[in-house]
Amino acid sequence: MNDFPEICVVIPTLSEASTIARVIEGVRPFATRVLVIDGDSPDGTAQIAHDAGAEVVIFREPGKGRAL
Repeated sequence: MNDFPEICVVIPTLSEASTIARVIEGVRPFATRVLVIDGDSPDGTAQIAHDAGAEVVIFREPGKGRAL
């Protein structure tokens, strides 16, 4: 745990398999919760994010704005 108040980092994704684990690792020291909103990526982004410790929601509507 860290000394920050409850902070949730929300990361909208679509086919980010090559970078999502690094992004989650980078924000983890500043967040109490990491939430990945995945656009039903075909490349395994959601599973990689889950394995990296993020909560994952699959969101099948187009657009990062809608995901947020």
